[in-house]
Amino acid sequence: VASRDQVQECLCAPRLAAAFPAPTCTGRLISGTSSTMAGGTGGIQRLLAAESEAQRIVADSRKAKQDRLKQARAEAEREIGAYKAEREGKFQKSISEGSSGAASTLARLTGETTVSVANIHSSVKVKKQQIVDLLTGYVSTVTFA
Repeated sequence: VASRDQVQECLCAPRLAAAFPAPTCTGRLISGTSSTMAGGTGGIQRLLAAESEAQRIVADSRKAKQDRLKQARAEAEREIGAYKAEREGKFQKSISEGSSGAASTLARLTGETTVSVANIHSSVKVKKQQIVDLLTGYVSTVTFA
């Protein structure tokens, strides 16, 4: 039987010796494992197996989640690319319809200017005689005041 002093010398830690009193000896020698130890060891083995199985399940779940996230990210990037391409096509089409080029713009403006000048000339022809008569009337009519 080990005394308390021997345990303290052996452990070299007085706190541990106070926390763990010296065991008492029953006089029996352990020559093998008892049935309770075997059952305890089997239980520990089952717990270790269950823990490793739980870790495997968690790891598989995390991997599946990461795969789903990667798949969703790739699908979103494809949809974004398709949307960008569609919008870019619409934008280019509106630009090409809105500004048809320098040559066609010049032709359109030249035509509009020609029509406008022709309208001014016809207006002058119609009103030219009226203005000449009006000016002649003012010059030839003298009033004394």
